[in-house]
Amino acid sequence: MNCNNLINVLLLSVIFLFITINCFCADKDPFLDKVILFDQPNGSSNDGGPPENALGPNNSTSVSIDIPETLILAFTDNSALDGDGDDIYIYEMYNLEKVDVYASADNMQYYKLGTANGNVGFDISRHKLTYVNYIKLVGLDDGGSAAGFDLDAIKALHSGDHIDDQNCPEITDSDNDGVIDKWDSCPKTPENSCVNNKGCSCELLVIDEKGSVENGKWKTYYANIKNAYSNFIVKIQNLTEDVDLYVRKGSKPDFNNYECRPYKGGKRDEICDLSNNGDNLWYFSIYGYKSGDFSISVKAKR
Repeated sequence: MNCNNLINVLLLSVIFLFITINCFCADKDPFLDKVILFDQPNGSSNDGGPPENALGPNNSTSVSIDIPETLILAFTDNSALDGDGDDIYIYEMYNLEKVDVYASADNMQYYKLGTANGNVGFDISRHKLTYVNYIKLVGLDDGGSAAGFDLDAIKALHSGDHIDDQNCPEITDSDNDGVIDKWDSCPKTPENSCVNNKGCSCELLVIDEKGSVENGKWKTYYANIKNAYSNFIVKIQNLTEDVDLYVRKGSKPDFNNYECRPYKGGKRDEICDLSNNGDNLWYFSIYGYKSGDFSISVKAKR
């Protein structure tokens, strides 16, 4: 190895050490700090304590999350970071019920980590996440002495400085698309092009799920769409019965209040193409004129 190569290797080693020191800080509070949203639709049990019981260390106080409730919590003075093994650990009080667990860096694009049933850890790197700032939990049942999953606390097993898109640089982004080479699945996108967190495409797939709804009931999904995305497309397809799509900004839609309701009828696909101005929380609700299954996708575009 010549002197120039040796110097380059030493410089890269120093850079990696700098990043590690600045991003993996052991003295950061590893627990959740803030309640972003606790949605309790009609029919929820309202058992258990307030959602703030899930903040801070595990201390035998809990909030219950039953079907169809959704709870979103945030790390504000730290981020959960990808390290060896599990990165996030969930504490439940009674180990009886189930909840789906999702993670996000920006409260916009969520990845399902899995289903919790009792105390359990999750590895965020399986979804190519390098850090997490938000956790979303969606109730799956209403069993137990306090109906629903009894959440005590969530801990970042690898906790460090709070990260946004600016304050924790990585080494190389060869195509200058904003996604480091380590995670770039499409390494030759044009410079400064619009890509998702895998370095591919201009569209951001915010929601891509399969669901079902009972006759006369609502099923609601949420997405916080940032100002950088000027419009988005919502689509329901693969309908097994007559279910209808309603979309509304800021609060859940109903029969009289919505931004979009395609109302195709029967089992036909329904699509809403909407503009977005500012950082907005959008609600996507499916109403069951008959009990049926469906697929829903939300794609945001710059």
